[in-house]
Amino acid sequence: SDALGNHERRRDVSCTAVELNPHLAAAAQSNLGSTDAKFEVIVGDAGNTATFQHRLPIDVLLLVGIFGNVPDTDVENTISAVPSMCRKGATVIWTRHRRAPDLTPSVRQWFDSVGCTSLDFVSPGEGQFAIGREQVLRSAANKRRATRLFRFQD
Repeated sequence: SDALGNHERRRDVSCTAVELNPHLAAAAQSNLGSTDAKFEVIVGDAGNTATFQHRLPIDVLLLVGIFGNVPDTDVENTISAVPSMCRKGATVIWTRHRRAPDLTPSVRQWFDSVGCTSLDFVSPGEGQFAIGREQVLRSAANKRRATRLFRFQD
């Protein structure tokens, strides 16, 4: 909510956060309640699009805190679903650690292969972290269906 603060267009923002832990979801809802923006916090599994399908397609997708905590095949699977979740021109922000083996070159290629273009890739170097920003060049929102994207590893 701090990013919106008293911004003149805050009432134009509609946001959904998905959190499996009900205590964290309640804290998020409490923190977001102080803004005029329309925020929805869903207690549910972000790895299953059925949880938030009513909010698709979207303009901004945050895939943060996921790619370093799920199997590599789930990273690729999640990226392959991006065009079905986003509008054309949408922005996707993702994060991933760069510890060995560094998956970020594959992550960037997977985004390219589904019709995204890299806007930014920021990292202090190998073994550190990375933040990427992609733009969705083609949408497949008309092919939207409930799907399992990822499962967090134990």
